[in-house]
Amino acid sequence: MSLEFLPLPYTTKITYRLLQITRAWIEREGRRRAGLRIARWVLAIILVLNVKSWPILWHVRLSRPVVRVLLRDFWHRLRVKFSSRAVGHRLEDKWLDTVPLVGMNPFEYQGVYRTRATFDECDYNIHLSNSSYAKVLDISRFEALVQLFPLLFRSGAGMALGASHFHFIREIPAMQKFEIRTTIGSWDRKWLYLVSKFVTQSASTSKPHFQSRDTHPPYSSQCTSEVQYSNNTATPQSPDVSPSPTTSSSSESLFDAIHDPSSSSSSISLPSSPSKSNFFYEPDGSLVHTVVVAKLCFKAGRLSIPPSIVLASNGFNTPTSSRRVTLSSSLDSRPQLALPSHWAKLKRIASPTHGGSIAKLYAFYRGGWRDAQDVNTGSELWWETALGGYVEVHRSAALTDLRGLQEGLECARSL
Repeated sequence: MSLEFLPLPYTTKITYRLLQITRAWIEREGRRRAGLRIARWVLAIILVLNVKSWPILWHVRLSRPVVRVLLRDFWHRLRVKFSSRAVGHRLEDKWLDTVPLVGMNPFEYQGVYRTRATFDECDYNIHLSNSSYAKVLDISRFEALVQLFPLLFRSGAGMALGASHFHFIREIPAMQKFEIRTTIGSWDRKWLYLVSKFVTQSASTSKPHFQSRDTHPPYSSQCTSEVQYSNNTATPQSPDVSPSPTTSSSSESLFDAIHDPSSSSSSISLPSSPSKSNFFYEPDGSLVHTVVVAKLCFKAGRLSIPPSIVLASNGFNTPTSSRRVTLSSSLDSRPQLALPSHWAKLKRIASPTHGGSIAKLYAFYRGGWRDAQDVNTGSELWWETALGGYVEVHRSAALTDLRGLQEGLECARSL
């Protein structure tokens, strides 16, 4: 009885036919020659499937944003060097006004890094391996940091990673496209907390590189439902402002209430905890797979720089209007925001037009801010006023939750 009359499934017939073709090809080419060809094809397929794990390739991917920034700054220095003094000063001023994210609320920044879960980064369950999350996160974090702090890195200062806390919620299947969305969670006198979310989205929820809204959503906390607003801001030499519970209630958004002159000293209520479904989905409908909280500190040599100084000196402030801005890895295009009031003081340190320089900015990072504190004892400093108001309320409330995460993990050491 011939094969075509057997009641076999269609896929089995195709498999059997392929085996027949392969056997005929081996007999025609010879066993040894055919075996070598098959081995070469198998090796080529393995190399292609593991392309992201080739030697040095991870370092290339990691250093790509740094190299891009170095080339951009090198080209800028060449233009300044071969221009007249007046033109060079104008170029430096333009760089200061356009390259940093000047005028942005730090909590409205969102950096997006897009990639795919390739087979070499997956485990035996054909899901993105737990070890691969940190591997990809390093690359996305570099992309975000060069966008957030261009003046810090240009001055010669840097930053160090203190810890990373991973919360795995749902697996990412092999070959699935996903995004890493990085935002600023909060900061204290030493540490900056970056929050990164691994998310996937359907075609219907795909968004452009830049995205803005006229109003900023009020901060929502699962541990803190309300906070009392205070005009005092945390300084590097003073205790952090911590949210205190209050019994007042308001239907206004947090941002509108703070910028309402009639409520300058009133208590402002934060919204209640989000529903359970919000833990798994972003506002645009994207599915959250993993949340990572990273602690970073800024360094000028061996000296730590308070995050509030770094944020304010890189253009962040409390703007009069609020909107979220989403940035891809592109460094060329972004929305232009109004220059903050403290930017003129920063230019006195970093701009040659105003008697400053990048070397003076590094000296300011390395300890010059302490001298400014001594001179202005009893009065608010420009980096304090820049991050006051709504930003300070958000920072204080978010810091309470993020410190709870750290304290919980530290308590686990004694178990």
